[in-house]
Amino acid sequence: MRELGYVFVIRTDGLREVPETMLYFVEGFENEAHRLAVQLGVPGRLVQPRPEGALVEGNAAAELLLMLGNDWRDMTNLDDA
Repeated sequence: MRELGYVFVIRTDGLREVPETMLYFVEGFENEAHRLAVQLGVPGRLVQPRPEGALVEGNAAAELLLMLGNDWRDMTNLDDA
């Protein structure tokens, strides 16, 4: 993610296993979310407003939240690292 220009990146665990990779955004960051989706190879249909409630461990606020689902190897161009 840092190679793409994101300087504040936090890795954390989701509160539940998700079958499908999703890229969530908060108000005002939809365009940025779609830009990142293109860079990562995430289909636009998986870019959605962040739902209410906790999705990950911890309480860090994030404008964009990439939730890697069980399909992430097929759905993105991220490396295994």
